[in-house]
Amino acid sequence: MPCGRGWVVNSVLKYEQTTMKDRDTLIAALVALGFDAKHIEDRGGNLRISGYRFDGLNDLAFTKTDKGYSVQFDERDQATLDRLHRKGFLVGLKTQYSVATIEGMARTMKAEVRTRTSGNLIRITARG
Repeated sequence: MPCGRGWVVNSVLKYEQTTMKDRDTLIAALVALGFDAKHIEDRGGNLRISGYRFDGLNDLAFTKTDKGYSVQFDERDQATLDRLHRKGFLVGLKTQYSVATIEGMARTMKAEVRTRTSGNLIRITARG
């Protein structure tokens, strides 16, 4: 593919091994990472983040598969996403997804939930 004037080279990174099964838990994790829920669009079962300006083409999407949602974004956005989330975007997303899953389970049991962070450790206590 020519890369002269008028050509844009773009690569989309797709992480099929990073799947999140539950839509609402995924949205809760994204909100915990600082994304505004009003910018998370449902497009026929797939999710897309809009209204943010990353380094690339503003593509951050979650594709619904039979295993759950897989994340994909423009390779130029990876550095920006990693910079916004000090442990790396994918690590932060998986961590917050796990926290949201546990908190959701505790709410289902009508338990009081307390979350404390100390360094790299996240401690979740549920009482009820």
